[in-house]
Parts: sequence; structure tokens; C-alpha cells
Amino acid sequence: MLPVVSVIGSCRVHNPISKLEKTQLIKTNNHLISDFCHAPREALQKLRFANKRLDIPLHLHDYVFGRKVFDVERSDFSKSKIFIIEFSSVRRLCIDDIELQLNFVTDNLVKKNGAEEWLSSISKLTRHSDEGKKNKVDYNNINIDTANIFKNISMSLESNQVICDIMDRIVDYVRVPVVFVGHFNITKDDGTLVLDRNRLNNCMLAHAHSKGYHFFDPTKLIAMYGQDFSLRDHNHWHANFESIVGHYLYQNYISIINKG
Repeated sequence: MLPVVSVIGSCRVHNPISKLEKTQLIKTNNHLISDFCHAPREALQKLRFANKRLDIPLHLHDYVFGRKVFDVERSDFSKSKIFIIEFSSVRRLCIDDIELQLNFVTDNLVKKNGAEEWLSSISKLTRHSDEGKKNKVDYNNINIDTANIFKNISMSLESNQVICDIMDRIVDYVRVPVVFVGHFNITKDDGTLVLDRNRLNNCMLAHAHSKGYHFFDPTKLIAMYGQDFSLRDHNHWHANFESIVGHYLYQNYISIINKG
């Protein structure tokens, strides 16, 4: 029987697993979790929403899912044998306890309201703030309802402890093996590492090792094949390389876990 895999994360995990499914080595089960996300709390929120354990106000759907989600059928993960869950950002963007997806906020709120300066300001403020501190910036050059959304959005940096706690909560929640995935921990053009990515990957690796969780660091695969061959840019696989990523995940994690 083919292993059933559920995936939460960005295109860096969804695309390789989608291409792997086309080879008929696996099946996927991604009902209500197929929209991309990046931060740890977003991943947990997706699980809770899919299981109907969390309601998300309709007026926030464009900033959480990139669209309105009217599907009332609860996700059934009982046949999922493995979860592949990527954390690729330590930045938390939220309204109260609802996690927002940065790209959807950028496309559906910031750009539509000409609020690029707001995003720049809150990002800069967060970059230089203590971990866990919620930063807010008002933006009032719009109608009052939209202004209130900007006013209530906060951005913060997750601490290592929160990242570890979310990993534990996800494992407890799904009750099947989880392969956690980090981001590309590669050097920038100036030869330095992206500090937040480096911290995130090191934290996930250390915690996975201490708890016996599976962890895939895509940086190792990039080192094997070379950056020019594997990456389109610092955030995306080359389209032709995604199949290699999928098969690597299958050979080194999925098939082994499925055999027990």
C-alpha cells in the first residue's frame, strides 16, 4: 500500500511532494492544508483549522489562506502515515491569536492599499526588537475598517523555546511520524548567513535530535548538487530539481518510516 503523506509548508515542500506523487510512489492528503505557510504557529493553526478545532473569521481569510475558504468538511488525517512540516521563518504575523501569512498580507492588504511603507516600518521595528515582543505600526490613510486591520496586526520574532514547543505540540497533535524541514541555510551575496534562518535551522536540528524527531535540512542537498544547479534563487528550488528533492525525501524518510 502506498504511504499517505500530508504536507504543511511552502512551495519548497509542496512542489517536490506533488511531483513525487505523480510517480505513484505516494499519495497525499492535504485537504484544507494545501495553502502555503512559513512560520511555526501557522503550521499548527492549519492543523487545528482543518480539524475544525479553530474558527478563523471570514474577513481574515484573504490574509491567512489567500482566499475565502467555505469548505465545511472536516479534514480526515486518519489515513495519513507521515506528515512533512516545514518551518521557514521565525517571524510571526498575527491579529490576536490568528496567524497571518506574510505573502497573502502583502498581496491582499499591503499592495492593495499602497501600504509598502507600513510593511517596511513594522519589519524594521521587529528586526531590531527582542524575541517575543509584539510590534505594531498604525496606517490611517484608508477607510476605518481597513485601518483597524493594520492597527491590530503585530509582528514579532519567535524564540527558540516557542519553536521547540510548537514542534512538540504538532507531534502530539498528529500522533504519526513527522519529518520537520528547515529553510535553505545558505550564504547571501556578501558571504554571510541569514541569521534568522541559521538560528531556526540550528534550533530545529537540536530539538529534533534531543526528541528523536526526523529533521531534513535542505542545505545538505544543496551542498551535494551545488547551489547553481539546485536553486533558482535564495528562496526557491529550480523547477527541474524539485523531483530530486521529492525522491530524496522518499528514499531517506518516507520509505523508511513506512516500512516501520
